[in-house]
Amino acid sequence: MLLLLSSGARPRYRDDIIRCLALPLNGELQFRYDKRWVEDDLIAEISNGTFPSGERALVLYLSADMAARKVDIVPCRFVEIRAAELVGTSCILTLRAQEFVTDVIDTTVEIKRVSAGVLPKWSSSLGGDTPRLEGKFFIRSTGDVSRMAGTELAHFEATVAALAAYADFSKDGGTIFYNLKRIVDLTTDTQAFVSNRDGSFRLNGGHRYEMEVYCYAIITADTPVARLFAESDLKSLEFPFGNSRVIDSRYDLKKFRFRIASQVSAVSTALRLRIIPENDSLVERADILVPATFAGSPFLAVLRIGLMGLGLSIPAMIAGWDKMNLGVGLLILAAGFGAATGVVLTRLKDGDTPESVG
Repeated sequence: MLLLLSSGARPRYRDDIIRCLALPLNGELQFRYDKRWVEDDLIAEISNGTFPSGERALVLYLSADMAARKVDIVPCRFVEIRAAELVGTSCILTLRAQEFVTDVIDTTVEIKRVSAGVLPKWSSSLGGDTPRLEGKFFIRSTGDVSRMAGTELAHFEATVAALAAYADFSKDGGTIFYNLKRIVDLTTDTQAFVSNRDGSFRLNGGHRYEMEVYCYAIITADTPVARLFAESDLKSLEFPFGNSRVIDSRYDLKKFRFRIASQVSAVSTALRLRIIPENDSLVERADILVPATFAGSPFLAVLRIGLMGLGLSIPAMIAGWDKMNLGVGLLILAAGFGAATGVVLTRLKDGDTPESVG
């Protein structure tokens, strides 16, 4: 199994752990490593094209206490590596979020047992005064802890609690973690859950949806501490009850209702979740993007062809009324509807923007 380590040395690295836990099942994110932190064998596999897409990996937080010369790990979430490429001096990985870790302690013990020789560790510099961290952050382990995988939010909570034991996540008042639990279609009688098996939610224009986000905060500051925002780059996507919620307790389920009008063609966008702290020193801002596609309506396409065809045909009929007969009328209608069909099909192929659809 592959191990992907992320330290708390910089805010961005800590954000990577928060984002990884925030994503829904099959949500995607990127990890970037300097090539010097990647095992040589993995660099070779990526370079010659033999690195297998879809390989399973485990994301871990690495605590590196230089003063105590101590290194510790917290297993966070299983992922699937969809793509790996070398760009300049960087190794860029596209990850798809999978299950949480069911037992953080047992998983940690197992990883340390089988991977102790390859995990980063502190060693003295040549002068013997300043320690330095040695080892790799993207490594292959001989062990496999896939049996420790589960999808319950209790597993998410246990991971957050384990991370809170370290100063990287507990200092300055604490850290807010969250997870996009699910999207529910409120239009159907059964209020069905929306699937995102391929990494993108498949939605329908004209339907009402509710996005449920579970917030779990390890905080010591007075409340309210932050706001959770739900956004989209589509102006026609509406949040009728507002797009922000106050995070003012240790745990809560925040709900956002949204809809988009029915469209002739499919419309792709991304739903964005982000945390804005009331006090910028309290938490880092960790945002995630969740792809979503709103399916087009065949009924609207047919209706648009009909209205456009009549709009093109009627003026021509009026202009030539003195010479009009059944045959000429049918030809004009055929030409009008043919032109309308071509316009609509072209837009279906190229994709309408929501703002251009009437």
